[in-house]
Amino acid sequence: MARIRLGEEDGKRYDRIDWLPFDGNRLSIDEAIFLEETLGIAYERFQHMLAGELMLDERGAPVLRNNKPVRRIVPRTWKIVVLLALRRSGVDVAFDDLVFDIHALEAEADDTEGKDPADPESET
Repeated sequence: MARIRLGEEDGKRYDRIDWLPFDGNRLSIDEAIFLEETLGIAYERFQHMLAGELMLDERGAPVLRNNKPVRRIVPRTWKIVVLLALRRSGVDVAFDDLVFDIHALEAEADDTEGKDPADPESET
């Protein structure tokens, strides 16, 4: 589970100024059909898009941070994530009509799933 927040101006435009939850592992059948029929993206492809693309250096080798490959989520994926999060929160907006400042977009991964929030080291 993750959450996103639009920049102030965009949040006001869509009347969503708070954090919006987004779970990429949860996709309704209507959302899957929308992705496939409207955007030409199969469910499996969308899962790969959410994982991000490997960032490569000038030699074509993966860029590493803390000995782990760095992944980048491309703008089209961010647009789909924002669209789905807005729709899930009750905002009816078409993909082609959705505009937002990608530099003002905030995103956070929620890594507390399955853990006791009072104890960050615990797992259930």
